[in-house]
Amino acid sequence: MMRLEPPNKFNFVAEQWSEWAAEFRRFRNASKLSQEDVDTQLDTLIYCMGREANKIFCTFTFEGEQTFDDIMNKFDNYFIVRRNVIYERTNFHERKQKPDETVEEFYRDLRDLAKHCNYQDHESEQIRDRMVVGLKSK
Repeated sequence: MMRLEPPNKFNFVAEQWSEWAAEFRRFRNASKLSQEDVDTQLDTLIYCMGREANKIFCTFTFEGEQTFDDIMNKFDNYFIVRRNVIYERTNFHERKQKPDETVEEFYRDLRDLAKHCNYQDHESEQIRDRMVVGLKSK
């Protein structure tokens, strides 16, 4: 049976929580940890995150029995900063291609910025329009 290494300890930088949590979820599924009881999953999560995680977990309150998803949602709410959509959209609309930036790099950055703008079904149109306006002239 293949033994998988857990993700590296979490560094408790809020901006990196989503990426670390996604990596842990992949580990949880691939290692079959998801088939274990909730307490075992929680203990593994806390162990993988690091010592500080238990202090944070002890501040959470739950109604009824907790599931793994309930626990992860609490950590999500703790680490994920609520974004100001107006601020995010301003950053998106002010973004122009930098002098040494390739079109691909500019496009990738616009996609990343647009993720936080809550454009929903219009995201691709907004990115297209920003590309047209923000590309530097040759």
